[in-house]
Amino acid sequence: MTSDDGVVKIWDLSVSESRSNEPSAGCASDAVQPGLLVLRGHRHATWVAEFSRETNLLASASSDSVRLWALEPPLHPSTLSTPPERLGEATIVSRSGGLTLRTGNGRDIMLEDWRSGNDVAAAAVSMDGKRVLVAEQKGTLKLYDLSASRIPVAKFEIPGVEWKAVGFVEPDRMVGETTSGQFYAWPVLKDRDALINFAEKHLPLNEKGETIRLSQKDKCRFGIVTTQCSP
Repeated sequence: MTSDDGVVKIWDLSVSESRSNEPSAGCASDAVQPGLLVLRGHRHATWVAEFSRETNLLASASSDSVRLWALEPPLHPSTLSTPPERLGEATIVSRSGGLTLRTGNGRDIMLEDWRSGNDVAAAAVSMDGKRVLVAEQKGTLKLYDLSASRIPVAKFEIPGVEWKAVGFVEPDRMVGETTSGQFYAWPVLKDRDALINFAEKHLPLNEKGETIRLSQKDKCRFGIVTTQCSP
């Protein structure tokens, strides 16, 4: 369904229970109720939407732009039926002026993002010490690359849940446990370059069919540039 305010809404008729809809990198979306995906990318009224059964993409158009959306989000989480062996769980030492964590071997790590200390329920550090996974109590997991920047390189949303614990699972996944005992897992890309390539590959296209470039904010959070980056 298209709308006057530029929003495109998709209903998945096969969904009867809550599930996460994680958008492709570079796309803004909201999962506001079971089976409903809200796509936000047009600045003006959206009049046309068309499905492609061959490529599993959705095209939408307004007077100012054309957008292509992946209907199967690349970073869609998987659910785990049994508790996994979580690695890297860290102790929260301080939330004041940022977040200070203590690893199992007694090493202290401080995230310089001042927003990272608010409403934090749990945190974990990857086995190589380069990544930090932080869970806010309601809905959001943030992944930090300590070699990149102060800004999270990725955010993962599960609407309507509260997080109890997080961790890394060998060899290349991260997991979050909810207060109701559910487990959600996401893939962890092997390094920052792989994450950047992934983001660039899944950016939406403009009306000429060209991939939209990474924004200044994206370049800052990935550590591609360090100048003109807000703290």
